[in-house]
Amino acid sequence: MSDPLQQFPSLQTPTSQTYLDQPWRPGVIGRPEDHELDLAVKTAYDRLDSLRDTTTQVPDALKGSRTSSGALTVTGAVKGVATGLGTVSNVVASVDNGASPHSYTVSATPSSISMGAFDLYVWKPTSSANMTPIAATAPVLVRWIAWGT
Repeated sequence: MSDPLQQFPSLQTPTSQTYLDQPWRPGVIGRPEDHELDLAVKTAYDRLDSLRDTTTQVPDALKGSRTSSGALTVTGAVKGVATGLGTVSNVVASVDNGASPHSYTVSATPSSISMGAFDLYVWKPTSSANMTPIAATAPVLVRWIAWGT
């Protein structure tokens, strides 16, 4: 007697790699009144696949990078804020004043002196009549995140 799997190749069991290479789709229900449901399920799976293809990808420039974050109270400026990173390529900072409105502006740049640090500056308007920025004279809580290697 011959092997039934050789006579009917469609009965062969797919390998586990086959399952990994292609997404699973439910089969057709088969009754004419269920055709609309089949179409809805197919559409749902197609949309899921398209979402999977559009997930956020790490830009090539940031692959292999690490992040560090923290909070710091600043009056005016602080230079050489240590991050624990070997080099800092980018840094983002924001003033944390809770729900209260404020007129502070913060700027942060990777340090030109220390490779694993950044410089932080907090500015405020000179007065209510003069919007020229000057260094902040009161302590301000600043939260930051830096990334690099």
